[in-house]
Amino acid sequence: MSHDWLSRARRELERLQSSFETSGFGYCDFIVEAERRVENDLDGDPRIIDAPALPSHFRGMYVSNIPGIALPNGRFLFYCRASRADTITLLLEREIAARFRGASWTELFDSDYEWWPLIFEAEAQRRTLAGDYTHWRGKFAELQPGDRSITPYVPGVFAGDEVPTLTLSDDQIRKFVPEKPSEDVNPSHFDPTRFVLFLVDGFGVDLGSRSSVELRGGAFWWPASGFPLESQILRPHTLSRDAHQQFTGVLAIPRIPRGADRDKTLGALQQAQVRAKRLRLLINLFTGARVQLLGDVFADEHQHGLSTQIAHYHRLPYEFAQRSDVRQSRFPPSVLVRASEIALEPTPKGLLQYVHRALDSIELARTVYDSPMAVVLLWTAIEAIVSTERTEIINSVTMNLMGLPNQTLRAAVPLWEASKRSYGTRSTIVHSFAIPSDRDLREARDFASVQSDLVLRHALDVLPSDISRDELTRALRHRVLSRLEIGEAKPE
Repeated sequence: MSHDWLSRARRELERLQSSFETSGFGYCDFIVEAERRVENDLDGDPRIIDAPALPSHFRGMYVSNIPGIALPNGRFLFYCRASRADTITLLLEREIAARFRGASWTELFDSDYEWWPLIFEAEAQRRTLAGDYTHWRGKFAELQPGDRSITPYVPGVFAGDEVPTLTLSDDQIRKFVPEKPSEDVNPSHFDPTRFVLFLVDGFGVDLGSRSSVELRGGAFWWPASGFPLESQILRPHTLSRDAHQQFTGVLAIPRIPRGADRDKTLGALQQAQVRAKRLRLLINLFTGARVQLLGDVFADEHQHGLSTQIAHYHRLPYEFAQRSDVRQSRFPPSVLVRASEIALEPTPKGLLQYVHRALDSIELARTVYDSPMAVVLLWTAIEAIVSTERTEIINSVTMNLMGLPNQTLRAAVPLWEASKRSYGTRSTIVHSFAIPSDRDLREARDFASVQSDLVLRHALDVLPSDISRDELTRALRHRVLSRLEIGEAKPE
């Protein structure tokens, strides 16, 4: 990646040098990724300046910039402006050339810059559950199919409120906001009484020319702009204020069991909710998307036609495993299909049934993340996959954790000690020996959260093979013993 940016900086330098004589001493724009500058104030105390840190011999050079955009790697992205001569001088410095990211926002937009989703923003008109449109503003990567009147923009201004421009063609915008595809599901062939319809927010699927994705177990996914029975199911209702939340699409999960009586209806809804939440967790694990379930729709057929009920969910606290500020991800249908093969399998066997148990435990833990029960639930998820012993549970589980692909012998002792402390806190909570301190709870939860994530990801990596849980744990212990035999690392 650094070599690629150096090449781009070299090409920009050559362009500036070749046009210097004809273009004169005008100003040039350039974008750099750098730390913020630190200078001493009049009292000699260091203070942070919102400007790129340059080598000391460039400190006297006049470079203006918009406020830096914070990046997850601890650096900032600066859109800068300097004289043509100074820009050439800067790009001749290898250290600065390596931080060069483009000569304009449009050039950066078209690049493969890794922090692209955190930079560009947009305004648009977005459809609501009521069928009308509302003003939306957010990250460009969060635009959804069906958004319209899109205006891209970038944050920050120079002195005098001059805004750097971002010029995009309709084709560039369409690349990230696909137009509504043509229908490939005949509404007359879709019976809503056979499904629980979940209104979903937080992720988008690039469908190409298709309007829907058929998933495992007879489930379907439609983007909000392509649901075939929109006029029959959604628009006839007088929706509450909460119902006007933006949503991405409709997830249709078969109703099992079917029937009109209350018990069967409640059972069908509960089973569908569990499967939808498993899918939400897997999408978050695979892509980082923050999937929200906004509500569900039940449809029944009566003498006078369809009767539908919409239940709107309250926005309950939910801890997403997310490392960036991007709320929504865009990904190909294969990711959604893969998640559905795991989450929506109606008759799980072998390791998959324990993966389902782990998914359910982690999903519930994320809804009570600040509660002591989160520690218990996260350890339940770990034990569901890598615990096969009835005695000395923590010893056997920790041995299996040491066998995960990302572990090393060098980290064995800290892992063992942290595992013992976390599981001890879990036991204290379960058996009410005492009330753990907030610090102990946080440490136990953080450890169990990381390890449950690693355990679940490892189990997902070996699916859909027919491996059993016993075979999985034996393979993990064998890996630990093999490391010991070959001396992978000697403790210091």
